[in-house]
Amino acid sequence: MLALFYGTDRRAVRDAAKRYTDAVGVAVTTVDEAQFIPGEIAASVGATSLFGGVECFLLDTPSNDADFEIEVMSNVAEMAASSNVFVVLEGQLLADPKKKYAKHATTVEEYTAQKEERFNVFQIAEAFAKKDKKQ
Repeated sequence: MLALFYGTDRRAVRDAAKRYTDAVGVAVTTVDEAQFIPGEIAASVGATSLFGGVECFLLDTPSNDADFEIEVMSNVAEMAASSNVFVVLEGQLLADPKKKYAKHATTVEEYTAQKEERFNVFQIAEAFAKKDKKQ
């Protein structure tokens, strides 16, 4: 089973992934670019727990490392067909990876950060130039 959580709002992405892994109810193994070992994803697809049951792997931002991203993208179909649970956290995704994940993942959720409205200091100058008292 494969789940994808991505977007520009990193806090919401991580919170959603945490809720998802808590709902699975098994121990979670986190893999990020610092802990990634080549061949680990392919081995995890067919891995079985020592006590039986399902294992959950949290793949944290594979796009930060080229080898990590290549291995994840080449094993997307296998991860989706696996009895183990794979949760992928990503930042902003391009169209091709997004399509590939959407084709195989059971859960795809995007979280975008709200842009803060910034005060435009030039509006004051424009209002003075127009001699507009209301602005």
